[in-house]
Formats: sequence, structure tokens, C-alpha cells
Amino acid sequence: MENTNRKQRKAKIDLAFDRAMVMTVSVIRRAQGKTNPDDFAYGSPEFERAANAYLEDLARALDRHNAGVARGEDDLRYSHG
Repeated sequence: MENTNRKQRKAKIDLAFDRAMVMTVSVIRRAQGKTNPDDFAYGSPEFERAANAYLEDLARALDRHNAGVARGEDDLRYSHG
């Protein structure tokens, strides 16, 4: 039972981390004067361009986070047991 609870907590923490990364990238893009996919109608050419650029920025942010974890920097997602 304890293992199930731990897995559920980890899943909630991972989801919260993912949401925070998505929001952070959106806010940073907005501050840089860039557009986000939700600025355009779904499926429009502008939406597709913004989505591709957004996903590149999100992947870059996740790569930087993972590189920091690999260097031994704290991974705050798992700091509470």
C-alpha cells in the first residue's frame, strides 16, 4: 500500500512540475514578445508556427533542467520523500 501511495505522490509531483514548465515557458515567451499557440485559432498556419516554436523552447527548457540534474543540482520534484 505504501508503494502505491508513493507512486501516486510522484505522479502528482511530476504533473505539477510539467504544468509549471509549460506555464514558465509561456510566460517567458510572452515577456520576450513571442507568440504562444493559444494566441491563434487551432490548426491555422500561425498556430502551427507558434506551436513548433513553443515546443522547441519547451524542449530546450527540459534539456537544461535535465542537464542540471545530471550535474548533481537539486531536482526539486523529488526532494520530499
